[in-house]
Amino acid sequence: MNELNTERLGRDFPELYALYGGDGNTSFTRFGFARFGFECGDGWYRLVRTLSREIVELCRAQDAPIPVASQVKAKFGVLRFYVEGACPEGFLACLRRAAERSARTCERCGEPGERSGRAGVWRTLCADCREARP
Repeated sequence: MNELNTERLGRDFPELYALYGGDGNTSFTRFGFARFGFECGDGWYRLVRTLSREIVELCRAQDAPIPVASQVKAKFGVLRFYVEGACPEGFLACLRRAAERSARTCERCGEPGERSGRAGVWRTLCADCREARP
């Protein structure tokens, strides 16, 4: 994900992205070693933003602590969202919905897409982005 979208998520959901470096560092950090930041394309920005909002709202509604995101990435063409800390009731349902949406959303542009594999690498891309893929 590009730096602008990364900064927006870090700014708008500071508790959820507390490990985000916010000072121009686009990776998550903890205990002095770098973790990977957002390892997905900008096409999933809206998905990640919606999921972030759902998680924060769910936690606040249950008066539960907000877990801290440690990794957000694409794996086998599907969004994976990893956190540290306790997760409130309904958290896994939010993750499942986001993963299902990601499997139908182009990672690059955000248009409707399909999962497909090439040389063991799975991506979710629309027809245009699949043709342009190197």
